[in-house]
Amino acid sequence: MLRAIFRVLAIVVLCSTAVGITTSLTMADTRDVGHKPGDRGH
Repeated sequence: MLRAIFRVLAIVVLCSTAVGITTSLTMADTRDVGHKPGDRGH
């Protein structure tokens, strides 16, 4: 039982870290992309 719980926790942690990295990268990309048109508009 404990092994299964630890396995699930490890998977959740890995998934959460992967999602956090991808979201941070995508957010940075959108920021860079958003700045260029925004500067032009201003």
